[in-house]
Order: sequence, then structure tokens, then C-alpha cells
Amino acid sequence: MNTAHSQMRSSPVAETTLSQSLAAAAKSGLPTPKYVDGSIIRVAITELVASRYQPRTHMDEEELGELVQQIRSQGLLQPVGVRPRSEGGFELVWGHRRVEAFRRLHAEGQGGENYATITAVVKLAISDADMAASAYVENMGRSALSPLDEATHLQRMLADGLASTVEELAAKVGQPLMRIRRLLRLGQAPAVVKSGLEGLLVVVGKGEDGKELRERRSLDLMAALAFGRLWQHLVKATNAKKADERVERLVRRSLGANWGKARIEDHVEAIISGREPAPADDSDGVSESAPPALFTRSPRRFVIEVPKAAASPGQVAELRAAFEALLEELQQVA
Repeated sequence: MNTAHSQMRSSPVAETTLSQSLAAAAKSGLPTPKYVDGSIIRVAITELVASRYQPRTHMDEEELGELVQQIRSQGLLQPVGVRPRSEGGFELVWGHRRVEAFRRLHAEGQGGENYATITAVVKLAISDADMAASAYVENMGRSALSPLDEATHLQRMLADGLASTVEELAAKVGQPLMRIRRLLRLGQAPAVVKSGLEGLLVVVGKGEDGKELRERRSLDLMAALAFGRLWQHLVKATNAKKADERVERLVRRSLGANWGKARIEDHVEAIISGREPAPADDSDGVSESAPPALFTRSPRRFVIEVPKAAASPGQVAELRAAFEALLEELQQVA
């Protein structure tokens, strides 16, 4: 299924040119506006600028490639939304990936001038708050945002006064209050934890030739919050540099060994409570001979490995916690 583009076809809507919109306004005796709210027009892609409230900082190249191919073969299924700018041109309300796909197709020189302009719905009566909320909801509906992008966007909405309380913010974006509180805490996480959220290349084992196998893996929201708590504890006990070094080692080890939520949180709480004294070399005290993981989790796949022997209670607990987290995410998307 193509998550980078909506699969829903809207009912046919006749395109309204700007001249037709102006003529209709003049006929009704209203003052002639420059643009008419809700009209569908063609806009040059060179006149479009990204919304300052666009939450997504990274476009998945695979999904974007699928979108380019879909538009090439089927055309644009849904128009983008635009808001006129006082200085000229338009600000995108929604449809940033569709515009990027058009730009790539236009750069390829295919289709003549077909990709020089794009169909757009003019949105005049949309506030900054509604624009920020709609951008969040649309991006979550089409392809899940990274927790870090979510956190940054929500912080910006509060900082810009687009929501006065956390409760109001949760209502605007249609997310559970507890999740919004967690995401806002994540926005205060140190750089070493945010790097883990963005993805790190970690050692995941060895190949038949004995060489290390590496894979890019990322922390999920709950794991990042746990490592954030650990960092805060270590800063108070030592200093920021040592806290960064130790948390980074632990993040890399947990990603490489595919630790589940339960194991990460148990290990972090053990260190914070003093039940696991830090060795002199400042290692994290975990044995290198950890049992193999029962599952592999990535942004687009959840793969369960069938063990040769009976799984340990700890492994089963990790798998159960991972399933619960996955189901929670699916419910939020639905």
C-alpha cells in the first residue's frame, strides 16, 4: 500500500479558474477579491513556499519515489491546499510531498509543462493555529511522523501561542493527552537521545565471513524517554560529557541487541535507583552474551524470529511489550 499518497479519490470537482471566480464574485455584486476561498486554481510550483508549520523534516525517499511514479501514471488524485502570501505567491497548507513530486517530474522534463503548475484549493479563512493542526493531522494520516518531528512541531505550536494549554493542544491535533505530554518531554531530551531517535548505524551481528553487520536503527518514543531520564540522572551524578558518553554507548548497545521497552526501562531504573553500581570503567554493566532477540522492529516492518530453544521469560516480556506498543501506534493512526 502506498503510504506516501492518499488512496481516497475525492468526488469529481470542476476546476475553477481565477477569472471564473472573479466573474462570479462581480456578478453577485460583492467586492472583487483577488482570490476566492475554496476555489480550485492552477498554481505555478515556483510560486509555492513550504508552510512554516510543516512538521516533517525528512521525506522518505522510497515513499517519495512511489508517489512520483503514481502521479506519473495516474495524475494528481487530490489537490494541494494553498494560502496567499502578502508578499506574493502562496504558502502550502497541505501537500508538501505532492509538490516535491511535481518538482522532480518537472526537473526530469517529462510531460512538457504538465508539471510546471499544480492544482490547488485556495484557503483564505484558515488561521495559523488551524494550519498547524491540519499539517500535523495530514502528515500523521499519510505516513507517521518521527517522534522528534512531532515533538518539535508541538513545541512550536505552544511557543507561537497557537494553543494556550497542553490540553487544548491535544484537542487541536486529535491525540491523547498522555502522548502529547510525553512528546513535549521528548522535545527537552539531550542531543545524544535525539540522535538515537533520528537513527544510528549500529552493529547487529556478524556475517558468515566474520565481518560485522551494521544496520540503521532508531529509538522509539518510550525508549527515548527512558534514556532521557538516565541522562538527567547521570548529569547530576557526574557531568554532561560523561552522561553523553555513557548514554550513547547504552543506546547503541540496546539498538544493536534490539532490546525491548521492558528491558530498556528496567535497566535504566536499575542504574537510577543504585541497584546496579557503575563499574570503574564506566561501562553499563550488561553482559556481552545477551540472548538473541525474538523480533526485529523498524519503521516499516515487525519481524518475529522463531527461537531454536524455548524463549526466556524476559524475551517473552519484551515481545509482549513490543506488541502492545505496536497496537497502540496502530490505534492512534486509525
